[in-house]
Parts: sequence; C-alpha cells; structure tokens
Amino acid sequence: SGPYLPKDDPDATMLGEAQWKWLAKQLRQPARLRIIASSIQLISNEHRWEKWGNLPRERERLFDLLRTTKANGVIVISGDRHTAEFSKMDIGLGYPLYDLTSSSLNQRHVWRSELNPHRLGSVYYDENFGVISIDWSEADPTIRLQIRDMKGRIAIQQRHRLSELQPLILQRSTSRSMPTSVTSQTCSRSSNQLCRPTKSNSSSNAATAGVRLSSARWMI
Repeated sequence: SGPYLPKDDPDATMLGEAQWKWLAKQLRQPARLRIIASSIQLISNEHRWEKWGNLPRERERLFDLLRTTKANGVIVISGDRHTAEFSKMDIGLGYPLYDLTSSSLNQRHVWRSELNPHRLGSVYYDENFGVISIDWSEADPTIRLQIRDMKGRIAIQQRHRLSELQPLILQRSTSRSMPTSVTSQTCSRSSNQLCRPTKSNSSSNAATAGVRLSSARWMI
C-alpha cells in the first residue's frame, strides 16, 4: 500500500530471469523504434510510491541491458501515478531516454508537490490518457508524445525526431526507404509482465488498441 523504501536485496526481482532473457533477445532485434511499457515509472526516482527505483539493482540492470545491447530508439511508457508527466534521463545510450507517464483514466488527483529532477515541463493532474503519434511519411519521422484530457485535447506534449533517439553515429545517416503511414497508440496503465511484441512491419496491429504500427517494436 506504500509508501515504500528502496530495497537493496540482490534476490529481489522485478521481472524474473525468463523475462530478462526474453527482453535481451528483443532488444537485439532490428527496429527503428522500441516502446517499452511498464506499469510503474522507470526514470522518476524521488517519490516513495511504486517505481523501478524501489529495486535499485533491477533498475540499474535494465539500464545496463539497454546499454550493452546498444538498443536504439527506446521510449518508455508507464503509469500508476494518478498524474501524468514526461521524464528524461541520460543513461549513456548516446541519446536521451524518455518516460511518458499517463494515469489515471477515471480519477482526478489533487495537486501535490513531488520532486522529479528528470521532469520535463509540468505535471497534469486531471483524468488523462497517453498517445504516441508517429508520422512515418517524413524523411526524419516526427514522434509526438502526448497527454490528452478526456475530450481528447492535448494537455501536454513532447515532439522529437526519430534521429534524436539514435546513437550519435546513427544520427548522421538517414534511411532512404520510409514507410508512409501515420500511426498513433493510446497508452495508460499496463502490466510489468512481458509478452510478445507485434511484428515490425506496416501491416501489424497492436492487439490492445487495434491501431496501425510501422517499424516499431513493442515490449510490454
């Protein structure tokens, strides 16, 4: 029920070995964009509620895995905070790691002051849901990370080019063949349990939302 204190126990696990092995395999698969869904925040680490930072060894293990696999194009989505915000952190990938937190769909939260040195912009306290919109028709696709209110209006937003989510060596080169579709994905609270990603092609659909994805690999 919380609040919680970090637990520096080498036997405490967030995912379990089978899921760690699966995730490592997926991160090594070719993909231009990788979306990792977690039910709790990965980057924000100062509050005393549910977060990866409650198991600091597991949090650092995930950061290490992203570095050792040299995974490009990683974005994290998370929830379970009853508020919405964007977080950004440099963990040594050669590009910044972003965490889009959206929650909740059915409960407005009262204002509170909560430290998050990695926060971008402001916190949104009303009911909300998250959207990731990707415009693959552009030479350097635009990725829009959005928090929307219950009428679908954009409350807060971050815009990035796909090249900004690549290691520096890859930012200097662009692909000559680009899919031509605009895609969006609604994201709110999800499970920490990992499952199979959708196929990385223009005809694959995310089973949870039935929307078109293109050149993106999902790790949920």
